[in-house]
Amino acid sequence: MKRSMKLLSAMLVTTVMAGVLAIPVSAAGTTYTGITAPNATFDKYLLVNDDSNAPELSFNYTVSAAPTVTPAAGQLPVYTTTALPTVAAVTFASSDTAEATTLATNFKTYKKTATVDFTGVTFIEPGVYRYYIDETETAIAGVVYDIDPTTPETTDGDWATNGSGYRTLDVYVEDNTTATAKTLKVTSFVMYDGHITGAPADSNNATSGSALTTATPVQAPADPQANVVTGATKTDRYVNFFDTYTITIGKEVTGNQGSKDKYFEFTLSLTSPVAGTFTVDTTNADDTVPSNNATLAAYVGKINNAPITVEANTAKDFKFYLQDGQYITIAGIPGGTKYTLTEEKEDYTSTNGITAALSTLDWDGTTGYDALDDALSNTTGINANIHTGFTNDKQGIIPTGIILKMAPVAGIAFIVVAGVIFFGVMSVKRKEYEDSESEAAE
Repeated sequence: MKRSMKLLSAMLVTTVMAGVLAIPVSAAGTTYTGITAPNATFDKYLLVNDDSNAPELSFNYTVSAAPTVTPAAGQLPVYTTTALPTVAAVTFASSDTAEATTLATNFKTYKKTATVDFTGVTFIEPGVYRYYIDETETAIAGVVYDIDPTTPETTDGDWATNGSGYRTLDVYVEDNTTATAKTLKVTSFVMYDGHITGAPADSNNATSGSALTTATPVQAPADPQANVVTGATKTDRYVNFFDTYTITIGKEVTGNQGSKDKYFEFTLSLTSPVAGTFTVDTTNADDTVPSNNATLAAYVGKINNAPITVEANTAKDFKFYLQDGQYITIAGIPGGTKYTLTEEKEDYTSTNGITAALSTLDWDGTTGYDALDDALSNTTGINANIHTGFTNDKQGIIPTGIILKMAPVAGIAFIVVAGVIFFGVMSVKRKEYEDSESEAAE
């Protein structure tokens, strides 16, 4: 009996334990698996005037965490992360090719792509993650930073002053939960002009965004305006202007002994704030110096139209060769460039500049000849187009007055000489006559 009771008790315990084990246990709470966004991109434009090449310039950016924003009704939460993305420097070079379309009339447009790298940045909740991107405004002469990205050129042709240089980048992260895991996805990048502090609105539709898997451009201003911050200006670019000028060098020869076909050597020393390559327009001069009787043999074959390349903040000399009535124009000179112009005058009298009264040069395309009388040097840096050169004079005194004064004397001398010859001849004839008479008398 006791044995039967023990067996029954054991069976009951086993049954109870089995029943307890069969009761469902509440699942443990889970969290999202953090994700990293693909890289974002935005456009970087550099506008260059005077039909110039792009300068050798780099533009740098810093990224900081924007403040979090508690959303009001109908808004999305704004978060930040302790890890920050980075933006690599954007570099332009003189070998770059300009865009086929331009942002501003009569200006070359150079475009690059800037990349926002999210390596090491993790997103752990749905919402908007915000960062501030600031362009470093280095004091480089000729650079105007962050022109109005919507209308870079004003109606009067002037350029806006430096803008904020700031951008706000919002990263949109959505829930992408499946039946087995809580997951997230990055669906878009929106960039604004300036530092934005407001929260974006809820979506206008219930459609979930597509996950981004590769480097993706920020939304263009014309893209749908759902989920944007009210009153903020969307942008997808930075636009900078690089101010350049021209230097025109001319030659005028005067004087009755001045050779109009003689070539003179010029030396132009340039110190540019940035490295670059500049074009030389020889439309009104010779590409190569030809040979003639007046020009030094050492100048023959020298080239005028080769592009010239400078290094940043380093003086460099360039040679040019011009004869009377010729000039060359060097384009793409950065604002703030220092220059000095000298020449080999040889046996001529040299005068700085060319006055309008003596000029045979027409560089502005209007009726009449133009002066090239700007200073031969600028040690503070140019901020306008330069027109300069030399007037070389050579005079010779022709002794016309002496010839006129000597004319009477020369006439008398001629008469005297003629008289001497005449009387000499007559004396010889008389002597011969007398001799012949003496012989006849004998």
